Amino acid sequence: MSFIGGYVCQKEYNFEDLTVYEHMKFMARLKMDRNMTDMDRHQNILNIVKSLSLSHRLQATIHSLSGGQKKRLTLAVQLLTEPKILFCDEPTTGLDSYSAEQVVRLLRSLANDGKMVICSIHQPASGIFENFDDATLLASGGKMAYHGPVASINSYFSENSVPFHTELGWLFWRASILYKHTYKASLLPFVAYLMVFLVVSIPYYGIIKANQEGVQNMIGFLNIFTTQVMYSALSSVVNVVPEEMPVFIQETTDGVYSPVAFYVSKACFMLSQFSSSCLSFGLVVSVFIQTSEFSSSCQIIRSDVSIFTVNMSIQEIIFMSFALTITGLNRTLSDYVTVAVPTLLLTFTSVGYGFFLSSAFKSVDTYSLFGVPFEICAVLLTGLSLKLDSMPWYSAWLKYLSFPYYAYESLNIIEWAKFSHISKYSNQKPGPRFSSDLV
Repeated sequence: MSFIGGYVCQKEYNFEDLTVYEHMKFMARLKMDRNMTDMDRHQNILNIVKSLSLSHRLQATIHSLSGGQKKRLTLAVQLLTEPKILFCDEPTTGLDSYSAEQVVRLLRSLANDGKMVICSIHQPASGIFENFDDATLLASGGKMAYHGPVASINSYFSENSVPFHTELGWLFWRASILYKHTYKASLLPFVAYLMVFLVVSIPYYGIIKANQEGVQNMIGFLNIFTTQVMYSALSSVVNVVPEEMPVFIQETTDGVYSPVAFYVSKACFMLSQFSSSCLSFGLVVSVFIQTSEFSSSCQIIRSDVSIFTVNMSIQEIIFMSFALTITGLNRTLSDYVTVAVPTLLLTFTSVGYGFFLSSAFKSVDTYSLFGVPFEICAVLLTGLSLKLDSMPWYSAWLKYLSFPYYAYESLNIIEWAKFSHISKYSNQKPGPRFSSDLV
């Protein structure tokens, strides 16, 4: 094999104080036919360095050469014996894009001259990859994923593409691994969320009652609760796409997975986290908005959405413990579930809206030009600061574009339905049905 083949190493090892000609002369004397005259060796060296565009660097020392020139010098040494087969171990490694393309074009010209050139190469640019006739692609573990003409690769993988559910599963797996590696970074948001939880909840302890003052306290708490859930979910996902866009573009361009699989996996992973948090936060409403004595124990049975929501489950336990400690009361499972449903739906909608903004705008600065005015209008149209029934017919429909409106109305209906009467309002029908009526 040594007589018909040449091997170009990935890393060049030379005495770099020698000049290019001195190095080539030394190698020629030991590698070429010993019966060849010195003149023939000299002429052969000149022909080879000329074909590799190294003639102008013959008297330069090796350490002064660029990375691409050193790679060509290594190739020149192998061409001294005129091998029929040339093995190249990652010939473009360590080279800039221009030098890498020059080396591959040189190998292409050698192949055109009748030599068999076999290369191992990692992540070649499209312009480099097109120079190859055939390709063998290896998957994890050295398993062969493809072998055949380069021109047929796209059609092959189009016909044998990875199923959507497989893409989705592995994207979800990677998201969970990344979350596991960066869970410490979630500590600060967790503490901040807990502080907001306390600030929102503590002022309402023991003051939501069936009287005139309790009405204002009730609708105020429900409104700030709804707003907090919306902004917590929204702010947690609005930066996801801009931060991951470079990787997303690279991997979708390479055909690793489809854009749809990426967005669906992101949405599912974020929602799996928020589901746990919102179920716990929904309990806040249940334990703070009380008008009578309830059962002495709370039995809340929940199975995790997946193994990736363990961290959120810990948050749930902590939030529940705080709520039960502050109020000293428990609530039935049915009360907990009825409050959790609109809370979860609001969270899912907020996450979806956040993904829309994250995909539509490159940065938070540009997103705020559109998002913030819309969100202010959405909160206004919940009905706390504006009597919705008083709006003229041509603008009354705008409330249906406000997704927190639906959660706010639902929570009001759920909680006020538990009142049989309100003090100082005994002539009214039991329990107002809509928050706009209360305002």
